[in-house]
Amino acid sequence: MINIEKLQRDLDELPEEAQELLIDFVEILKKRYSSSNQQETSENLTLEERRAFLKLPLSEPRHILSQQAEEMENHYRQNTDWKEFLAGNIIDY
Repeated sequence: MINIEKLQRDLDELPEEAQELLIDFVEILKKRYSSSNQQETSENLTLEERRAFLKLPLSEPRHILSQQAEEMENHYRQNTDWKEFLAGNIIDY
């Protein structure tokens, strides 16, 4: 369970710039998890959201990209239509 009071104290101790980054990050998370279609959400990010993403500590984008890579791996394991493109001969034109 999240201790809201401790979280509030921790936030209050951060510099204003870090607090603003957290606010931006929370907005990104709210939009990401409020939508049932993750791909649609990522295509509709505003410029401010994209900038906030770029300002995140390096571990956060790595975590997000890791999750996306796992999702794509699962997608390609379940949907094997892409293998048909690899089965034919290569034709030089």
